[in-house]
Amino acid sequence: LGTGIGHNGWLAVAWCLGLAVLGYFWSTSKFNRDPK
Repeated sequence: LGTGIGHNGWLAVAWCLGLAVLGYFWSTSKFNRDPK
């Protein structure tokens, strides 16, 4: 603790954005399908 995060901050941001995009597309595909 107390040290710089270096590139790990950008890695965390990339993970968050990637998971958010995947969750968005997954939820829209589940919501927009025909109910049968």
